Amino acid sequence: SGVKVETTVDLVMVVPTVSVTPVTLKNGQDITVTGTDLDLIDHVVFGGNKQGTIKAGGTATQILVTVPDDAVTGVVTFVTKAAKEVTGPTLTMIDPVLTSFSPTSAKPNVDITLTGTDLDLVVDVVFEGNIKGTIGTRSETSMVVTIPVGAKTGKITLVTKNGSQVKSGIDITVLT
Repeated sequence: SGVKVETTVDLVMVVPTVSVTPVTLKNGQDITVTGTDLDLIDHVVFGGNKQGTIKAGGTATQILVTVPDDAVTGVVTFVTKAAKEVTGPTLTMIDPVLTSFSPTSAKPNVDITLTGTDLDLVVDVVFEGNIKGTIGTRSETSMVVTIPVGAKTGKITLVTKNGSQVKSGIDITVLT
């Protein structure tokens, strides 16, 4: 009929409010999101434009989201089912710290022990010459690595799940 009818009440679009803990964490960990209208969230985007996984069992006031292994430090964004975005805080992804290694000189095919913190995040250990060592036993604080044939004297580089790199403070001497 072409007749326009206006309501007397304004339509208000609701977007979630969010609070996130923790804001410093490891890749693969969960964040706890609290707030309002969280049931409207369709997906969560982390640093590096990586999508997290919303765990089942969430409510309108609390959800758990798993940080992707390849996410990097950056702002977390919540996208609603109506494609509206709510910006959360900057999340800092923890990098491993290499405090020492022993021995500091060895031949190829010899094991060395790296010590530090958060070494469970390491996926590759690269020696000078861009050659990967073989990772053996490991924990959060230590890791055994076999020096590869062809490795050269120089820094040891730890490569993490999300691709960040951490270099040793001193050189390893690869004996011939």
